[in-house]
Amino acid sequence: MKSRTPPEILERYLDQWTQIISPYMLAEKVDEFSELKDNSKKSGHFSSKLNSIKFPKEENCAISKQTDPSRFKNSPTICYNCFESGHFARDSAQPKRPKFCTASTSRVNNTTKNISIEGENTSALMDTVADISMLKYSFAQRLNKNINIKVTVPIRGIGGVKESVGIIIVTVIIEKVKLREVLFYVVNNDTFEGPDVLICNDIIDSPNVVMA
Repeated sequence: MKSRTPPEILERYLDQWTQIISPYMLAEKVDEFSELKDNSKKSGHFSSKLNSIKFPKEENCAISKQTDPSRFKNSPTICYNCFESGHFARDSAQPKRPKFCTASTSRVNNTTKNISIEGENTSALMDTVADISMLKYSFAQRLNKNINIKVTVPIRGIGGVKESVGIIIVTVIIEKVKLREVLFYVVNNDTFEGPDVLICNDIIDSPNVVMA
């Protein structure tokens, strides 16, 4: 993702570039830079602020010998929340992507409900501990819906931390209530125990979910 970063952001964070090792860290820098730019434009001091920034000399910065900023000139603005072009993460219309999530590894104090997702009947674990709602990959494949693999998040589950596969947006029926445009994170089958579906409070509380 660094190769698609606009050159002015590369120059602004040149001294920290080698320390930015994940898309989440890069997204924070992009948002920070865009806010600085917007605020400075209003006061008319953006150019003078950039000119006053002191960058490390080339001999003290390993990346300066490896990266040619000119190759970023025509790079589009990339959103590090939904990974679409043309806007920053703070302007994304997609739900805010969590930086790190936890999947419950136990069924204690959780209940199981019979639900339907895109016409597929299944059981779902109602989990008040997990941060996000999830579908196991094997079940997601049965839905004939597109899995957006551009949006992922680290999830702590059984066996440690694993990256999710992507996201999927579906219609869900829970206790005769139909919910449209429900977002699930698709995860590997061994991320959590029990049913193929884990439902967290994020579904019921989400302003993006439409009750039909």
